[in-house]
Amino acid sequence: MLRPWILALAVALSLAVGVGCRTRPAQVATIPFGQGDQAVYDLLHDGTKIGTVIVETAQDETTGDWTLSYCDSFGRRATVVARDRTLEPIGSTTEWLENGVRLRSEASYGNGQVSISTDGPDGTRTAVIALLPHTYDNEQLLITARAFPLARGFRGRFGLVLTSAAITGQGSLRVVGEETVSAMGDQIPCYVVEFRLAGGRQRAWYQMAAPHHLVKYANGSTGLTLARVGQ
Repeated sequence: MLRPWILALAVALSLAVGVGCRTRPAQVATIPFGQGDQAVYDLLHDGTKIGTVIVETAQDETTGDWTLSYCDSFGRRATVVARDRTLEPIGSTTEWLENGVRLRSEASYGNGQVSISTDGPDGTRTAVIALLPHTYDNEQLLITARAFPLARGFRGRFGLVLTSAAITGQGSLRVVGEETVSAMGDQIPCYVVEFRLAGGRQRAWYQMAAPHHLVKYANGSTGLTLARVGQ
């Protein structure tokens, strides 16, 4: 069964990948999001549209923290609350369907660890995991990368937590080129960003100009692609 968890970048994140110790941490430079921003993507498998993904960002007027969320037409919904200036995760909630059963995972970050609770047909499973430095929630990574200082030659490393499986690991990203992508009736100059994860290498195309929208994403190992079609 095809499980198009397209924004859950590291579904196979069971082992840390090799990342050079000289590679600097991937850290937020400038927050590019706007209050109530929304982006709509076609979800394709081997070039054929199979669904839709909607990505949204919103800022809490009191705390300044950001809510980064997405949902797809297969019933997966994910929400990550992240700190205002660093986008370090505070908590996350993920819901998805598996064999017709709706599952739910909640995570709370703090004091160098993440506490995870997952409700399923066999009851509730809990886990507490120590965090690597500069760790992000898996469900936020493609959105958060918009805030990294993308430019020619940029590279960075990060820790990543896949809360739905209660596993953690390390990954990296680097800008590997520049391309113009056709999207939304326009030609959009983009940075091509390669993510290196335990499940392989995946690529994303981010608009070079602010607010650095994700324009396209391709997972070569699954044949899944995101293509921005609206806002």
